Amino acid sequence: MKYSQIALALAFTGALASADTLGVYVSAGQWNAAYSGDIQNGADQVNIESDLGLSDDNQNTYSIAFEHPVPLLPNLKLRHQDLQTNGSSVLSRSFTYGNTTFSVSDTVTSDFDLSHDDYILYYEILDNWVSLDVGLNVKKFNGDVRIETTQNSESDTLDDSIPLLYARANFEFPLTGLSLDVEASGATFSGDSFIDMQAALRYETDALFYAELGYRRISLNANDVSGINVDLAIDGAFLNFGLHF
Repeated sequence: MKYSQIALALAFTGALASADTLGVYVSAGQWNAAYSGDIQNGADQVNIESDLGLSDDNQNTYSIAFEHPVPLLPNLKLRHQDLQTNGSSVLSRSFTYGNTTFSVSDTVTSDFDLSHDDYILYYEILDNWVSLDVGLNVKKFNGDVRIETTQNSESDTLDDSIPLLYARANFEFPLTGLSLDVEASGATFSGDSFIDMQAALRYETDALFYAELGYRRISLNANDVSGINVDLAIDGAFLNFGLHF
């Protein structure tokens, strides 16, 4: 289905359902992200664990969402995800990345930055003990990849924007303050795929404070992301705290 057809369907759905009141949701948290997979810029695949020695790291997450009762006009969620790590390794094999060949026994250091922003437009379809949001997410990357030794270095800038379908569901457990929250963005096109999904147990107080403990996974399998072929997975537990006004 074309994105224009999806957008029209969402707009029609938004005419039938919208939030009952104005609302603002603000949250911040950390994601303990573990990295696996390969990148390629040239003839050789480079494994980010065994070749580059990238380390797991805690990553900051910030988000704000605005909801309103105006029909047809979508709600808005903005999210920033830090996703930067580094590593060091003594190579057990040679590989070429870009225009540079890194040789056996070289000590390489690497910086790997997949930080990005999500721009999400969505409609609230259900709003009771089960709530459901559907929409579109444009994920804008602003990062880079750098591999270097004392003699050589190679780097790429990551600045692509990827359009994704978006959905979120929340299932309340009555009279407990607890709920199960599931959120996903994803798309497949021309053999490439991108999926960003998470599930969390959420606790919200009468004072409109909430906390979430969950698991998140990003998987990206694509050719020519800013000139790089990537087959990556990033996953781990996260903890968020937020306020609902």
